[in-house]
Amino acid sequence: MLHCSQLACSLGHTATMKLICTSEHAMINHEDLVRKETALVRACSLGHEDIVQVLLDHPSVDVNRVSATHKETALHATCR
Repeated sequence: MLHCSQLACSLGHTATMKLICTSEHAMINHEDLVRKETALVRACSLGHEDIVQVLLDHPSVDVNRVSATHKETALHATCR
């Protein structure tokens, strides 16, 4: 199942991601069940710079979290 944050990242919906980040229940560091990556890794791999910035501004985002499938961090995804 794709979570709202991963869906917003995949589609490049910056306004939606901003709204999600304001929720106290935002699952910012959660990996989706299909791609096994966080919203930050997904946004980086797709080159959605505005969404990456929104996520980096979130106080609880884990920039060093390694994705289960690709075994990469957001920095690895950006470079790829």
